[in-house]
Amino acid sequence: MNPNRSADIWTAPNTGPNHRVNQTQMGGNENDSTNQNTQPQGSRNPTHSDGYTMIPPNESRRDKLLRMSQKELEDHQRWKEEHRPGPIQLAPEKLGGDVSLSEVRQRQQVMNPQSKLQKKLKQQEMNRQKRQAEEEENQKKKAIQREKANILEMKKKREEERRRELYQQELLMKREAHLQRLEKSRSVPMAASSSAPASSWTRAHEYREARKAEDQVTLQQNKDEQRRKSQILEEKHKQEEEDRKRRMENEHLRY
Repeated sequence: MNPNRSADIWTAPNTGPNHRVNQTQMGGNENDSTNQNTQPQGSRNPTHSDGYTMIPPNESRRDKLLRMSQKELEDHQRWKEEHRPGPIQLAPEKLGGDVSLSEVRQRQQVMNPQSKLQKKLKQQEMNRQKRQAEEEENQKKKAIQREKANILEMKKKREEERRRELYQQELLMKREAHLQRLEKSRSVPMAASSSAPASSWTRAHEYREARKAEDQVTLQQNKDEQRRKSQILEEKHKQEEEDRKRRMENEHLRY
């Protein structure tokens, strides 16, 4: 604890009217410090000077610590001297192994081409495995595309059959309607003089209408067949073009 806490506070120079009072107080502090410095050296009373407090060390303890540190340092130096490694004594021997330099050179000349060959074979094996993996992937893609093409072909066949059935039904309906109109026309009473020409004209007209309807059905069937063949041919060309591009890409990657 500081008995005089007012001395620990630093004060700036004062040029005002209280300057003389401050000088008087400072003079008193200097006298106190002078009186304290005249105390015996064995005392550890703190001294105050210019806002600082200094506590003198314990001389006996300080000397004891210095002696202990000096002794430990001397012990360490003595231990290092006692455990210093001595010189190494090795029997002389011939270095370099049991093989001569010429034999080592000869082995290197034999091993270098073999290492190059092994590296080349390893690279070829890696390329073969890579091509095999690519070929398997291409086969999988082809199988998927083939399955899609088969599904599309079956779908087209079903649509074609359904369209043909609709055409047949429509043709039958037209024939039935035409026959019904003919029956109605026959039931109408006609004059005897005009009965024979009307009957022959009716048969001729009926024959022409029937042939015309059959020709239309046949023409429509031929058109549908040509359209289906053109679609199949177009799909085939697309598949061949894709296969050709894939083969070119594989050849480019291979080389």
